[in-house]
Amino acid sequence: MGDKLQVTETDDEGYPHLITDIAITSSVKADATELKEIQARLDARDVLPRKQLVDAAYVSGPNLKHSQGLEVDLVGPVPGGQSPQGRKPDGITHEQFGVDREANVAICPAGQISRKGSQHDSGGTQFRFPRSVCTACPLQARCCNGPNGRTLTLSPDHEILSAARARQDTHEFKTLYRQHRGGIEGCLSVLARKYDLRVKRSIGQRKGHLQALFTGAGVNLRRAARWLASLRPQVRRKGLGLARLSSSVL
Repeated sequence: MGDKLQVTETDDEGYPHLITDIAITSSVKADATELKEIQARLDARDVLPRKQLVDAAYVSGPNLKHSQGLEVDLVGPVPGGQSPQGRKPDGITHEQFGVDREANVAICPAGQISRKGSQHDSGGTQFRFPRSVCTACPLQARCCNGPNGRTLTLSPDHEILSAARARQDTHEFKTLYRQHRGGIEGCLSVLARKYDLRVKRSIGQRKGHLQALFTGAGVNLRRAARWLASLRPQVRRKGLGLARLSSSVL
């Protein structure tokens, strides 16, 4: 029901946090499909960031690849895999397989080699391991979801997603994302609670979008004026686990 609000906000140390993009979008469209349009609008206004922090809904293989092409470092948690093995505590997931692209084969954690990969309908590559090999493997219970051999389907963006998943396990990523995560929610909270942006004053998405643009412009004018008057955003106590009120990016 209703629409979504997409917001991008700066978070540079020593500068006011300003809204650089705001838009009303359809509630039935996934957030990941909106990122390219957001980046295109930012690029057109010459405010495309070098580092863009987003939540998991915006992170996908195509978005990571597109952002790299724009020289934008897209920072956000990669959604977990939906395979049955990924839902097991000790399941053997796609990331634990090696892939030899030149030979077009996959290598499982036990060292077994798959048959030649074939093109999947999704555009990825599918590798099949012989049933005889998998049934004799001590790792079968963790790897196979049935009596047959393991089937491995890798998306066209498998490598870039694997690299992003490895990155999010690092201390640097966790520190950076934790520093800004509260602000992502804080930005939307301020717009909804202080500026009543959850309520559209007119019927229709176009009028709602215009309302969002006016609200974003008003927020920026107020923040810029307060900054020039040396009035800085309130710093919350660390013990509350809250970020600064306006330190959000998407």
